[in-house]
Amino acid sequence: MFRKFKVLIIIVFALISIVCAILIPFVNINYDNSSYLPVDSKAKAGLELLESEFGSSGYLLVMVEDITSQDEINDLRAVLAIDNVNKIDYRVKEDKVLFQIVLEENDHSVATQETVSNIITLLKNENYKYYMSGQSYLTYHYNQMIKHQLPKIILLVIPIVLLILVVMTTSYIEPLLFLIVIGIAIVLNMGTNIFLPNVSYLTYSISPVLQLALCMDYSIILLSRYRHYKKQNFSKNEAINKAWKTSLVPILSSSLTTVAGFVAIMFMKYRIGFDVGIVLSKGVLLSLVTVIFLLPVLILLCDKLMERTQHRSLLALFKKRGDRVDLNGRYNKFIYRARYIIPGIAVVVIGLAIYFQLHNKFIYSDIAPTYDMKEIKESRENIKDNFGLNNQVVILLDNEYDPKALLELLGNLKYQNDNYITSIYAYTQQYTKDEIKEFLKDYDIESVKIDLLFDFININNPVKTTVSFQEIAECIDIFGKFKIEYEINELKALLNQFVEVGDMELALVYQLMGVSQTSVASIIVFFDTPYSFTESSVIFNGLLSGDELQAVYATLDEVNLSLFQIIGYYNNLFNTDYDKNTMFTILGGLVNLNDLGLLYSMAEVEAMNIKDLITIFTAKYDENAMKLLLADLDDAKIANAYQALNSAGTLDEEGKISIGDFVNFVLENYAPYLSEEENAALQTAMIKISYLGNYHDKIKMIETISPFLEQASVFDFTQLSFVETINKETITSQFINDNYQRIILAVDLDDESEKSFGYFEKMISILEEETDEYYLISSTSTIMTIKDTSNRDYIITTVISIGLIFLIIALSFKSFLIPIILIIVIEGAIFINMAIPSLVGNKIIFMGYLIVGCIQLGATIDYGILYADRYLEHRKNHNRLNSINNATRDSLPTIMTSGLILFCAGVVLSTVSSIPVISMLGRLIGIGGLVSVISILFFLPQIFLLTDRWFLKKVSK
Repeated sequence: MFRKFKVLIIIVFALISIVCAILIPFVNINYDNSSYLPVDSKAKAGLELLESEFGSSGYLLVMVEDITSQDEINDLRAVLAIDNVNKIDYRVKEDKVLFQIVLEENDHSVATQETVSNIITLLKNENYKYYMSGQSYLTYHYNQMIKHQLPKIILLVIPIVLLILVVMTTSYIEPLLFLIVIGIAIVLNMGTNIFLPNVSYLTYSISPVLQLALCMDYSIILLSRYRHYKKQNFSKNEAINKAWKTSLVPILSSSLTTVAGFVAIMFMKYRIGFDVGIVLSKGVLLSLVTVIFLLPVLILLCDKLMERTQHRSLLALFKKRGDRVDLNGRYNKFIYRARYIIPGIAVVVIGLAIYFQLHNKFIYSDIAPTYDMKEIKESRENIKDNFGLNNQVVILLDNEYDPKALLELLGNLKYQNDNYITSIYAYTQQYTKDEIKEFLKDYDIESVKIDLLFDFININNPVKTTVSFQEIAECIDIFGKFKIEYEINELKALLNQFVEVGDMELALVYQLMGVSQTSVASIIVFFDTPYSFTESSVIFNGLLSGDELQAVYATLDEVNLSLFQIIGYYNNLFNTDYDKNTMFTILGGLVNLNDLGLLYSMAEVEAMNIKDLITIFTAKYDENAMKLLLADLDDAKIANAYQALNSAGTLDEEGKISIGDFVNFVLENYAPYLSEEENAALQTAMIKISYLGNYHDKIKMIETISPFLEQASVFDFTQLSFVETINKETITSQFINDNYQRIILAVDLDDESEKSFGYFEKMISILEEETDEYYLISSTSTIMTIKDTSNRDYIITTVISIGLIFLIIALSFKSFLIPIILIIVIEGAIFINMAIPSLVGNKIIFMGYLIVGCIQLGATIDYGILYADRYLEHRKNHNRLNSINNATRDSLPTIMTSGLILFCAGVVLSTVSSIPVISMLGRLIGIGGLVSVISILFFLPQIFLLTDRWFLKKVSK
């Protein structure tokens, strides 16, 4: 078969490999592990809801040192305001400035990575001393490390694997064939990742190395069988066909157990397990395909070359050659003599390992260990020391919910006597003027304009010293309506949202303007426009006489005056106290000094204003007081008039009447009885009363309109026109939409720590008590979700991996006892491997702990399967000791080669990768592979020796 189709097979694999190699750079790498949260978790739902309702944005912290002025801060902000930067806030401490940069796209997007890179380049070019932190920077840092380190890892692994293969095999060409086959399988796996929505950075980093390490033994098994048949004098075509047929089952068995481990990972609720499992399972199957179809063709093509390049293998030391070292004999003697000792020691060691691995200290976030990396740690510690930690928290609530009580509880939330919330931003929360300026400074609004806006919102409540974003939004809405014309009632409803406006004053405004509809803007312009004397006379139309207006223009010494100025003048005139001499001058001799003296004496004051004077004239007096006020009229006539008024019921309950009403009554009823002097005096009094009555009307007009105009004068549209440039949505969209509102908190705690977990648990307790529905979104709540699913994931993946592998081995060997023994041995190796971090005092990322357990079980149990297969095969014709010797001889090359490759690949991953989770995975996989090899070579043979009589004898027959 292979001879006939070898050209076609090579062409097909070559074409597919080229296509996949081209596709590799286009695979979408996902750095956002929160996207793998359980689909039914509230944290996942909250993240999705936040993105759908408010969009997803990135967050970057940049601290710059040696900044000494506001101009430098402004210049630096301008430098940082590049494409994809949405908003820049900043905080200052001494000569350090912390820029809090909100990016338009999420922390993990390509555009965000480019923005971070551009910012770094700009800062370096300007020679700034800076430090960076935030998820956007971590993602960028991860991206750079993977780009630089993955090629380095592969370039280091390949020569190490090549050296191992050269030493362990018998031809210099064999290792090259192995690497070609597995290399093509890796390219196929990485290229076909394009058909997945994305691949996690963790999977992308470890899959090539693990595929190389875990699937190499397939090639070794096939080539080993080929050499076996070649030694039996079969032709190369016959040998490859026989080797293909006899190795197919063990290779399938080996690959299926490995896939079983990865399939188990796919059942994790934390869906990164599915990501790792699907890619590595695919890699194993593609490796299987390349080994089954491509390797036989390469073996046929290179057969002669392999024969010409043969050399002695390191494993030759295990074969007796005269007086040379007989390692195989010594090994077998040791295994037999220690058959009672080693199992006992192994049981004790495994028991201790179980105890210690139960006391492992876990980390549930792959980000937390990153903070110990030198560059990230230095930046983070510098920012933390100067500005504290900045754990961003978002709470989503129904937009109808009133969060006042909740905000108060959050503001007082303490854990171990400390409150770690450093800032709270909410739509309805009240903030001081400085806090509002801090938030709005990114909108380039001048400070004086914010003052005007602030004062306008609180115009009716001068004691109030705070405003909310809700009030700002409403203010912007109001300003948007200031240019629309309304009738009186509509305009009153609009203005009454901020200032109290009466019907009379608005009616007077409309009367002066001579309109039935107008706008606030038109009113302001109308009263603020300067007018000539003639123009203002027309506007007031008798409300103020020409002489009075002329006096105002003369007094203020202006050719043109605004209505604000004219009414302001009268308002000041009517409300200022004057002595009687000044009052005499102001009234233009209308009231003589004697009369004024009498009035001042009656009021018992040295000074009064015109309003008080008019009040005296309009007040009611009894008979005695009237005789003093009208001294020119005969007292008897005054007495008779009061009697007549009393009889007519015109006097009030106290027997009093106003001067105007009394004089008018006397002139109408007693004119024939008055002397010429008395008549003249009363006529003069009526003129004075009428004139002062006009003053009273003017005062009423001024008092009616003055409060409105005082408030209106605040609306300086030349100053407040900036409101039109503010897009209300840029403020409100951060806090509220049609469905939800969000509260944004900054918490001075690490993302992951016992203190953080305790604080957030109290926060969650408050939310559950105070709200019917809420979503808490933060890195800490995400980690808490991962932590909550960890025990379940561990149990599920362990049960599934053991169950599947048990089933595969049981079907392969047609025995329930063989899989039990093999699983016990490998699980023991896993316990030992996982106990090491506890013994050395290292924390372990739980995700790695869980994944490595499944990988180690699925991958290294192959060694046990191979050993058991060889032992049972030889046990049919030999005693148990010889069967052990032969099983070791047959399986050792594959076990040692595969085990060493797995160990070295793990060491290279651990050593080269700076990403903690990848480094830790490499370390655990490498050590786990080595422990499994030792367990297979020293523990498993002795179990077979001890159990052969009772358990394996029937199977061997």
